[in-house]
Amino acid sequence: MRVAIRESGFDGNVLVWSLEMVLRRIGELGYQAVELNSAPDTATQGSGRRRGTRGVWAADMDKHDRAELRKTVESLGLEVSSLSTTWAGTHWTPNSIEKRDSALGILEQDVRLASDLGASVILIHMGSATGTWDEVRAFLTEAAKAAEKVGVVKLGFESPLWLNLGLGDISALVRMVDQVGSDHFGIYLHPMYPRGELLPHEEIELVGQRLVGLHSGPIDPTLDYRAYFDALKKVAYDGYWVFEVSGADIVDSGEAWRKIVKKYR
Repeated sequence: MRVAIRESGFDGNVLVWSLEMVLRRIGELGYQAVELNSAPDTATQGSGRRRGTRGVWAADMDKHDRAELRKTVESLGLEVSSLSTTWAGTHWTPNSIEKRDSALGILEQDVRLASDLGASVILIHMGSATGTWDEVRAFLTEAAKAAEKVGVVKLGFESPLWLNLGLGDISALVRMVDQVGSDHFGIYLHPMYPRGELLPHEEIELVGQRLVGLHSGPIDPTLDYRAYFDALKKVAYDGYWVFEVSGADIVDSGEAWRKIVKKYR
């Protein structure tokens, strides 16, 4: 297992912290990979260098741009662990299930971008959309087919954001994954937020081998990390541990993770 961090946790001002600066800092702090945010930059609208928000947007990146970013990442000793569909937060609004066709088009581009950058997982969600079970399943089935076409990328629905759909808890998400029935669709778990009735290791065991991605908040000394790592071994998870942190936790989390790995893994 390798440790990664979301680049969005750094100062959001791209003129102060460019993506290359953030990548360099991530490497200096001992992280092994980065999760990139897929979102359009409304300040440039495709006209050139990003000036409003940091991240990546497939429509603005040609083959040269993608190759250069991957070269930069690798030159710093890093990997791209995953993409996060940040755009979905504004694309999907209440009663917006009819936007599924346009969302599928964006997601298809994200899959190709992820593959070009060497990422194997895309975190997906549906913002604040609402729809019936069958409507959501139909969209996710088509999304999984888009990933299947590329072959190296898996989609993971983030567990806390699944709750926004009003279709049930994490057990319902497990059932949805089984009904979609694709090797390229699973669950991107964040067992530390929001904290439900299940402990992190219990959520991991419930999700089982449907687990394709793992988010983490700051290391919590009250958690049983032996049980946490035992559960990850039990489900044969060999992906990235991706910190979703900001501020001082950016510096502290990597070192704290290395300590618990040395002790419990």
